Amino acid sequence: MTDRVAIGPIEAIRGAVVAPLRRNCWFLFLSAFLGVTANLLADEANSTRQLQAAFQAVDQSRNGTLSREEFLAQKGNQKVLERDFALFDFDKDGELTYDEFAAIPGAVPVWDRGSIPDPFDDLLDQAVAAMDVTYANWDRTPNRMIAAPNFARDFMSSLSPLSPQLLTTELIKQADENGDQQTSRTEARRFLEIQLGIRAADGQLLRQPNGRVVSLMRFYYFDINRDGAVDLAEFTERSGAAKPAEEFAKGDRNGNGKINLEEYSQVEWNGYDDFVQLFRNADRNLDGLLNAEEIKASLPAYRQTLAPLVLPTFDVDHDGQLSLFEYQLSIIGNRYCGWEVFPKDLNRDEKMSFEEFKFDHCTCHLLRRLYFYRFDTDGNGHLSNEEYPFILRMPNTLQMIKTDGSERHELLVSREFPSCGSPAVSPDGEWIAFDGYRGGESLANGQVLMIDRQGGRFRALCPGLMPTWSKDGKQLACSRQTNPSSVWIINADGTDHKKIDNGWGAQWSPDGKTISYIRGKLLMAYDVESEKVRTVLTGDQHPYSYLYYNMGWSPDSERLAFKADKPNSYELVSVKMTGDDPDLKVHWSSPTSFDADLTWTPDGKKVLFGWTAPNHKHGMLHELELTPNAVPQVVKGVNPEWTSLSAYFTPDGEWFVVVTVN
Repeated sequence: MTDRVAIGPIEAIRGAVVAPLRRNCWFLFLSAFLGVTANLLADEANSTRQLQAAFQAVDQSRNGTLSREEFLAQKGNQKVLERDFALFDFDKDGELTYDEFAAIPGAVPVWDRGSIPDPFDDLLDQAVAAMDVTYANWDRTPNRMIAAPNFARDFMSSLSPLSPQLLTTELIKQADENGDQQTSRTEARRFLEIQLGIRAADGQLLRQPNGRVVSLMRFYYFDINRDGAVDLAEFTERSGAAKPAEEFAKGDRNGNGKINLEEYSQVEWNGYDDFVQLFRNADRNLDGLLNAEEIKASLPAYRQTLAPLVLPTFDVDHDGQLSLFEYQLSIIGNRYCGWEVFPKDLNRDEKMSFEEFKFDHCTCHLLRRLYFYRFDTDGNGHLSNEEYPFILRMPNTLQMIKTDGSERHELLVSREFPSCGSPAVSPDGEWIAFDGYRGGESLANGQVLMIDRQGGRFRALCPGLMPTWSKDGKQLACSRQTNPSSVWIINADGTDHKKIDNGWGAQWSPDGKTISYIRGKLLMAYDVESEKVRTVLTGDQHPYSYLYYNMGWSPDSERLAFKADKPNSYELVSVKMTGDDPDLKVHWSSPTSFDADLTWTPDGKKVLFGWTAPNHKHGMLHELELTPNAVPQVVKGVNPEWTSLSAYFTPDGEWFVVVTVN
């Protein structure tokens, strides 16, 4: 076992985010030109000669540095020259060295420019130092190895107590480059580079020392089918290039008809954002800093939402403006993730936790955590909508809708139980049982809830999910997230709890004789009278990797419909619940997922479920006729502006209860 001290990397490097960043750190970078062609090496040598000649032409004193007077003696806009002299005098000594001069755009091709200070250098150094302390001065015994799963778990634990739940095989692989199940200190440093967005998840270097950064979000935008590469059709559709075929051929280095991330990141192609040039372009008043107006004017329309978030969050020296160094650190100078697509308040507690502060394609957990700390100005461990805008998920709504779509009225919107679903109408049509849990809680805290048909009387009965009525309306069956999950029968007033088996997704048959449920890949049936359990469908009798809960009984109690997973599709199927032959039937197959809560129409001819069809932006309630080649159709009467989930018919068949999300 490795000895560790009680300190996590995130605590030790928090000062890198809260305190002003050091400005004398240069990005130590293995040459991006290793392995390039002889022509490129020749071009680089030619660029060096050009740069040396340009520097010598300005260095009238021949002392190897440029004074302000020498630099301003060049032809050109004097205000631009004054700005650039101040901007690239990185050590603020009043002179430009050759290296500082080499970083100024214009003299040589962009990929041959000199290095600039990079704030991510500083963050990496401090992260590595914190890691060394965490693992008992690892830098003093650098050959020591850490078990890769333990290292990855320790890292995630340092971000948040809940983060170990996010531990994945992919994360462990990032900490174990050579696949020997151990993490060396070299691999650990590379892992931290990935977690800071210096490298992509596959190890591809994203940041160049000259201020150019691979536009990873643009690569993902081009990659329409998300297969990790961009083909010519995708590039033509998304790039906007005047001659896409020619431009694509330049990027497709190996000629296989696809551009992978390594090819996309080649230094002389167009897969980069040049944040030095972007900063200079944004600096309209030529003072070498960006004020709020300049920041706003520099952003395209789709990123305008980020403008008010930059200051003062990334103004580390508190001068009310962004320097180039601060700009590189900020969310507008780092397009690793789509920061402008605001995250969702998934647990509906009206605040943003670190676990919810996530973005598409974002595998840089440490960078995400550092940004979270910056936005958390009151230090309470959560973000308010004032600290960082996020999408508030409004409480689900229970509605009664007439089957012909002519009438609709609201039953319940509960801020106490904002997440609710799985409605079931009592046999007399007077009560609706459903499940829900409070904001900030999870399904493990789910409650069986009940409300009358008029929406006036509401009460919480007991722990449980997916309530389902007995034929006489005196009892309910429900499921609970115990370990393992379990199926229960309770009285309709919430008393007299009786466990009947381990399993999930209990559903009581309309005739009251059977309770069906899932146990792993098995479909089970509990005989209410005899209290005996039988297996209706074994894992050998179906091709599915997963059988879903919220199954739906046919009105005659003969068949049970449910959703099932295949590797590349989702199917709506049904089985016969009487006799020895399950008679498995596939009614519909979809490449995209649909809601698992199924309900039959009273005539037994259709099944209702929620689904986001290809031509829709959100889930809507659909109905599927149980006939060959039928296609789901949107149910009448549901508000098309709202997401529609679970539904359940009243006994008379004239109304159904539906769960909607605004």
